[in-house]
Amino acid sequence: MHSRVRSLFVSDVHLGTPDCQAGHLLNLLNTTTARQLFLVGDIVDIKAMSSRAYWHPTHTRVLERLLGLANSGTRVVYVPGNHDEEARAFCGAEWRGIEIQRELDYVAVDGSRYRVRHGDELDELGQGKRWLESVGETLYGFSCRLNTWYNSARQRMDLTYSPWSVSMKRRLSKAMEYIQCFEERAMNEARGLLVDGYICGHIHFANIRCADGIAYLNDGDWVEHCTTICELEQGGFELWRCADHSERLATLPSHWWTDSPLSTAA
Repeated sequence: MHSRVRSLFVSDVHLGTPDCQAGHLLNLLNTTTARQLFLVGDIVDIKAMSSRAYWHPTHTRVLERLLGLANSGTRVVYVPGNHDEEARAFCGAEWRGIEIQRELDYVAVDGSRYRVRHGDELDELGQGKRWLESVGETLYGFSCRLNTWYNSARQRMDLTYSPWSVSMKRRLSKAMEYIQCFEERAMNEARGLLVDGYICGHIHFANIRCADGIAYLNDGDWVEHCTTICELEQGGFELWRCADHSERLATLPSHWWTDSPLSTAA
C-alpha cells in the first residue's frame, strides 16, 4: 500500500552497524511519497565504523534511495547527530541535493512551529560523563544483538517483526525515568525557544505527547523499533512502526492545542 504525506522524520538509522534494519527503512522509502524528508541524525554510524568495519548491501541501497529522492524533487534535509557529528562541519552546505543543517524550525500545516534537532544536546549522559555513556552503549549494543536474534527466530517461524525491548524498557524504572527526564528537557527547551514543540530522535524511544501547550515528538530508530514520524498532507502528525507491516502507534491532531484529544495506541 502506497502512502502520501507532507513530511517524514527519520533518525537513528545507524547504517554501518549489524543491527540496522535497513531493509525495513528501504521499504518505507519505496512505499511512501513525501514532499519533505528530514534525516534527524545518526544516519550513518561513523562512530561505530571507526572501531568496527561493517557494511551491508542494503545500506548502500538506502543511501542510493535517499540521493534519488533528493534528485527527484523531494526536499531532503540532514541534521547530523552525535554518531555522525563529523558532518556538522558541513552545516549550511548542500551535498548532491541534500541540505545539511545543525537544526531547523518546522512549520506545520496548521501553523504550529517545531524545533528539529537530533536530541543529543539534551542528553545529560553526554555532558562530561563519558564513562557512563560508554557503559550504557555497551549494554544497549547487547540489547540490539538480542533483538536481532529474537526477530531472526520469529522470521523463521513466519511471525511478524516485534521489538522486544519496548516492553523491557517499560519495565525498567531507571530507563523510564531517564526517558521521561529527556522528554521534559525537550519540552522545556521548546518552551524557552517560544515554539510549539520539539521533534527529535537520539534516545531510541518513539513517542508523541503534549503537556501545558507544548508537544514532544520523537521519531524513534531503525535499529530496533523501525519507527517514523510523519505529517499528513491535511495536517496532523502520526507515529508509524514500519516493519513487516505498518501500524499507527500515536497521533497528534491538527490544531492539537485546542480541544482536540491526543490519541495514542498501545
